[in-house]
Amino acid sequence: MTSNILELEDVEKETGRLVARSSVADRESKSTKSEFQVGDILYGKLRPYLTKVLVADAPGYSTTEIVAIRPFLPLCSEYCALALRRPDFVDYVTRRGQGTKMPRLRTEDAVVSPFPLPPLAEQRRIVAKVDELMALLDRLEAARTAREATRDRLTAASLARLTSSDSGPDTDPADLPANARFALATLPALTIRPDQIKPLRQTILNLAVRGKLVAQDPADEPASELLKRIAAEKAASGKRQKELPEINPDELGELPSNWSAVPLIALGDWAIGSGFPKNEQGETDGPYFFLKVSDMNLPENEKFITTANNTIDDDAAKRMRAAIHPPGTIIFPKIGGAIATNKRRILSRGSAIDNNCLGITFASDVDVEWAYLLSTTLDFTRYQAGTAVPALQQGTLAAIPVALPPLAEQHRIVAKVDALMALCDRLEAALTTADTTRARLLESLLHEALDPANGNLEAAE
Repeated sequence: MTSNILELEDVEKETGRLVARSSVADRESKSTKSEFQVGDILYGKLRPYLTKVLVADAPGYSTTEIVAIRPFLPLCSEYCALALRRPDFVDYVTRRGQGTKMPRLRTEDAVVSPFPLPPLAEQRRIVAKVDELMALLDRLEAARTAREATRDRLTAASLARLTSSDSGPDTDPADLPANARFALATLPALTIRPDQIKPLRQTILNLAVRGKLVAQDPADEPASELLKRIAAEKAASGKRQKELPEINPDELGELPSNWSAVPLIALGDWAIGSGFPKNEQGETDGPYFFLKVSDMNLPENEKFITTANNTIDDDAAKRMRAAIHPPGTIIFPKIGGAIATNKRRILSRGSAIDNNCLGITFASDVDVEWAYLLSTTLDFTRYQAGTAVPALQQGTLAAIPVALPPLAEQHRIVAKVDALMALCDRLEAALTTADTTRARLLESLLHEALDPANGNLEAAE
């Protein structure tokens, strides 16, 4: 007969459900083993606050971190297991646990703990009622999971209709007004959790960079004229300019008439990193930051780089041949798993960056805040090369097609996005308060985001 072996990892915390069953032959256990019988109450004494307690349904062996309890008197083992998972007992063993990282319940503390003991018949009635209620809770949880999955699909579909109205073979830009009204009608009822605000934020940004968030003004200088000034500034910089890569404007869908489709690098110049020798590190009073990817993770650097672990001066920059990039440059990771974090940071002072970073110094006639919004909508993982150590190549990034609005509209987009993101912040907070507050804020956010995007919706139809 094959004997089973039980380890703590085989038992689900809190519920005591057996999640894995292995035989002695299948699993080599290095620790001492204890034998248990059918009906024994198996109690996990290591980190007892996890309440790993169950009743053995077959004989076997366990590690010594699991104690087999065998009552002297006729008791209902299932009831005893429930009693060992009750909150006041968990509080007791948590207080009595010995050790900090891996607390254990001592036998001498366990045997003197109070134990509620009803008559045997009532023990069985309690177990039956608990089983009935737990089955009901399982059904309720499954129904809630299914309901939330459906709600998430509907929310994603509502947001997708907004951003797909002008792209793809089966879509029509004229559908945007109807899709906006659909989102206004459905999203307040569908958005009930804080994690649902993230895709809403992303949708706002996607609308912003495609000319769907604010109304166009025919009096704005067209982006084509802005491009001429940017090209002149780049030519006058003294840096060698490569020929701009060709792009496929169709990738961007239909753009407003005064916007232009351009390759990303047309908007500025690369900010290149350099090596940072150990002997140059550690200074903190220089006029320039020397930034690594880790500096992007500092709490103060959520958007603007305002602090750094290292600084350098002009002499150090000269020794390392490190370029000092001006304020307003947008930097990001270019090597390894950090690419997937899609971090974007704006320099607040002149800074050098190391070889694991890359950046773009946008032309002076490009609104830096708009450029930041644009950069956050670009998923660089789509453009990385390599598998073991992925990396971004300048040539690949340079050819990413982007939509350039007139400068005046860039300013309006930034103002609108700032206002909408503030509403998103309030909405996230409101999701923990009354439903009426949540619905009112979401309705306000959606009307602000979608109504002005189309001017007069009826006229557009």
